[in-house]
Amino acid sequence: MNSTEDPITQIERLDRDLFTWIESQSSPMDRTAFLALQRATAACFGRYSYLEIGSYLGGTIVPHLLDPRCEAVFSIDPRPDVVPDDREGGTTFSYAGITAQTMLDGLRKIAPASVGKIRCFDSDAAQVDVAALHPRPRLALIDGEHTVQAVLADFDFCLRAITPDGAILFHDANIIYPALEKAVARLRAERRPFVELVFDGTVFALCFSPELVQQDPHLRSVRDHGRRLRQVALKERIRRFTPAPVLRLWKRLRGPDAAA
Repeated sequence: MNSTEDPITQIERLDRDLFTWIESQSSPMDRTAFLALQRATAACFGRYSYLEIGSYLGGTIVPHLLDPRCEAVFSIDPRPDVVPDDREGGTTFSYAGITAQTMLDGLRKIAPASVGKIRCFDSDAAQVDVAALHPRPRLALIDGEHTVQAVLADFDFCLRAITPDGAILFHDANIIYPALEKAVARLRAERRPFVELVFDGTVFALCFSPELVQQDPHLRSVRDHGRRLRQVALKERIRRFTPAPVLRLWKRLRGPDAAA
């Protein structure tokens, strides 16, 4: 690692440069969301563990690897050659040749003394014993197979794995929103309290501690903005089922300064 700046200071100011060490399939807005949840978790609880489903090269692990307040990182990724995806046309993505060792080798170059806190599981989450995740995670990111069935299975696992006052993040909410709607409906049916956060970009979060959100200015601003998952879902359904020429005409009529 070449930077001499304190990683905690970078996390505190939501410095997206923390993601420049290793490729991460996330936008600048997504990275701000990830860092805000990390900052809030560390501020609220002190030391914490982090769980990630779908790690690829480990880009989203880096901030936790560098954060001394993070005691353990659990990476669950079956790493198939081809990953199914619910986008139009039965999209699939190839990750052939990217193994857990590939990821660890890259992360070791950044922080060789910290790689030992990472534990990898080369399997589906359903095959992992939650008791093996110790210390119990307070923060989890779901970014694995982007199908409804897989997202709901990963959500069920994370719900059992994290602490009762933890948080679950989902990447690519604009793709997996049908699964997210089901997850939210389940929580409401069970009368389980949660705070729903819809960030700019494609990150959606379920926080099970109101204090986690209240004590962080960025999370408060997202909560107070009032965006809801149903708005994301409606926008994406309109986009999916409206002919492309009509969408292009609508964008021209709205003008370049119209809100997304």
